[in-house]
Amino acid sequence: MSRYFQVGERVLWNPSNGVAELFVTTAEALVPFAGRSTGIGPMVDDEYEVDPVMLSAYVDELVGRYRSSTHRILRSLGCRQEMCHQPRTSVFGQVSGKVRT
Repeated sequence: MSRYFQVGERVLWNPSNGVAELFVTTAEALVPFAGRSTGIGPMVDDEYEVDPVMLSAYVDELVGRYRSSTHRILRSLGCRQEMCHQPRTSVFGQVSGKVRT
């Protein structure tokens, strides 16, 4: 079983149920830290509708706070060194482009 994250009919990601639940739960837990909504709508029929503008703003806020921090503990909660210091590309830069039928 799996869940779909999509914009309209465009499938962005199709992880397993457990991974999808972990992702959404983690994203929601960071909403107070980001100060804005994730842009991921409620699950309906195993699908999450994604607002790409809102999700991009949410991610930009989190990445900005991470990059501007010098707090060692906060920085340790982020990603690995080689991942976090690469130029940032769009959240949707590598979507599958598949349309679910």
